[in-house]
Amino acid sequence: MSNASATPKDKQITNYLSAERITKAVASFFQEMGDATLSEFTLKTGRRVDLIALSRSQHITIVEVKSSLPDFSSDKKWQNYLDWADQFYFAVTENFPVERLADEMRCGILITDGFDTHILREAPLRKLPPQRHTHLIRRLAFAAMTRLSA
Repeated sequence: MSNASATPKDKQITNYLSAERITKAVASFFQEMGDATLSEFTLKTGRRVDLIALSRSQHITIVEVKSSLPDFSSDKKWQNYLDWADQFYFAVTENFPVERLADEMRCGILITDGFDTHILREAPLRKLPPQRHTHLIRRLAFAAMTRLSA
């Protein structure tokens, strides 16, 4: 059957990537750069981030995955993550309306097709306070060790 008669709605479904697929692609991107990643990591606040990356230099990046505009529009919690990372990114698909995302003073943008990922806009660097940074590194280590032993 030909796709020539596909409606715009069909094309949206065809172009849809699940949050899980986006997360895996973005995690691979960070891992290729030498960073370690954990998905579904819970902060001290009880909020769970989609992806957190830790570089060899202990730089902490949080990524909030958005699979659709309604997903972004209904999310009011992402701003709470800004105080828990050196950098914060949204990860979205190629056809996401990126103009709807927060401004460049607050977050970066990662674009993925489900396999390859690139930085559309670099996130601003805001160094975490030393005490919070140390707490987060310890929490990351504990979470990673717990997952490895499961």
